[in-house]
Amino acid sequence: MRKTKTAALALCIGMTLSMPAWAVSTFGDRSCGQWIAARTEGGVAGVAALNWLTGFASGYVIGRDIDPFKGVDVDTILLYTDNYCRANPLNLAVNAIVYLVADLQKRRQ
Repeated sequence: MRKTKTAALALCIGMTLSMPAWAVSTFGDRSCGQWIAARTEGGVAGVAALNWLTGFASGYVIGRDIDPFKGVDVDTILLYTDNYCRANPLNLAVNAIVYLVADLQKRRQ
């Protein structure tokens, strides 16, 4: 029985060591310069940028219990983010959504 447990443990350790490592990445911690590069590149990087942006924007407003995006389409949100990032390449891309939400809320008051 002890040999069986030792063999099972060795097998589990061997399987764990051979598993690929996964890295978690987000666009929120990237500069606007990196945002623009991903959007310009298109392909997988561009799709990942778009998916991150829409997910973050949704979570940001849900977490604050507000609805500033009513009547605002995704293309407009992307254009705002692109313009913000072109004007502020050293800032974080996440700031674009924060400023967009503030701008939209001011317009609705």
